[in-house]
Amino acid sequence: MDALKTFLSGIKTYAIITVLLVLLFASGWYWSSCNSGKEYQLLVKANGDLSEQLTISKNETQSINSLLEEESGEAEFYRLMIAGMEVPPAEVRYLVKTRTIFKPSDPETITVTVTGECEAPELPPYTYRWENGLPVASFSSTKVGKELSVQHTTAEVSLETNVVVSEGKTSVIIKGKSSLSEDTVYDIKVDEIASTKIRKGKLFEPHIQLNLTGSLDTAPVGGDLTAGISVPLVHFLEDRLDFFAPKASVGSKTVRVGADLLGYNIGYDLPVITDLWLSIGTSIKLNTGNYYPSVDISIGSKF
Repeated sequence: MDALKTFLSGIKTYAIITVLLVLLFASGWYWSSCNSGKEYQLLVKANGDLSEQLTISKNETQSINSLLEEESGEAEFYRLMIAGMEVPPAEVRYLVKTRTIFKPSDPETITVTVTGECEAPELPPYTYRWENGLPVASFSSTKVGKELSVQHTTAEVSLETNVVVSEGKTSVIIKGKSSLSEDTVYDIKVDEIASTKIRKGKLFEPHIQLNLTGSLDTAPVGGDLTAGISVPLVHFLEDRLDFFAPKASVGSKTVRVGADLLGYNIGYDLPVITDLWLSIGTSIKLNTGNYYPSVDISIGSKF
């Protein structure tokens, strides 16, 4: 009878803690969702004109390895580009290719009539070029008696940008072509690359995790196996490391509360499973009168 009362008491304690944790998580999620919604609305209102100019393209999904193994000129270009990085990355995360075309304006022609005894001057043709030699405009003239026609033409310029993004480094190559020299490709020097990695989640945010925990009691020495719930609060390295997760668990004879101090996502390095956390922490028994802390090893998954 006493064992049944203890078990029911443990179940009741576990249920209360679970409800409180769920309410805490739900309120935090709702508050974050409301705030982020307002922020996005303000961004859209403040940048309406800019949003209309955005060009959105659907992402193409392809294995990096399969792309680099292709027998194509583009694949060879990317292989050389990666090999040319100062320290070739162990893993390439993204290959990005963009093309920007600057359309030419209509040619402008000015006709000048020379009066008196003067002849129209001879004006040699001239091509305006960027520092790397890419032609962007041309100037020419036509002389007919005392009439001089001067024509200024801008070129259609096409810029192609290739970006290789690895975990810690980014490499960029820009090539340009001009309608004034269609058979020539010009390399454009990139003076500076600024690559910002966006954190997927917040540094401090409650997550809910289900665990199976093995506990080693120190006094008296013994072991215990419980199932429970934890709430990791601090996150580092984008779903790889968690710090400080309050937890509660229930076994066949015990009810435990404590905290996992450090959690590592071993699923991050596995090919199939992506969310499998191994954690180390401590806990105490609530229903036995033994309040000596234990050493806990937990394995679990978030939802």
